[in-house]
Amino acid sequence: MNKSLIKMFFLKESKQMNKYRLASIQAQLDYENAEDNIDPELDKYETILKKAEQEEDSYSDLYAKKIFDFLKNIKPVLIRKRSNQKVPWDEAFGTDFSKLSNEVKGSLVALVEEDGGEYRLA
Repeated sequence: MNKSLIKMFFLKESKQMNKYRLASIQAQLDYENAEDNIDPELDKYETILKKAEQEEDSYSDLYAKKIFDFLKNIKPVLIRKRSNQKVPWDEAFGTDFSKLSNEVKGSLVALVEEDGGEYRLA
């Protein structure tokens, strides 16, 4: 199963992930602008930024779980980006989502949303 088909399967989730990313980026820009202009409402912008980042992180974790649950049964072959070495699914991600670090969970999202984190689809 190629990346395009997987991305199509997760189209709704992908759009939602992009909304959270954009909201977080916009909040960061607004905060930096307020900081640069010594805005008296800087605390308000910081609160908005923290909330946006938390929402993005929460959704990213949920999205990673959906990707994991979908792909753990397919067990696609992965390519380690640094070495171009083929890696079996279980070696990269295992079978228990709860044991994955946040960094590895981010690699799951990157498989669908980007050209992979540590791994990419073969």
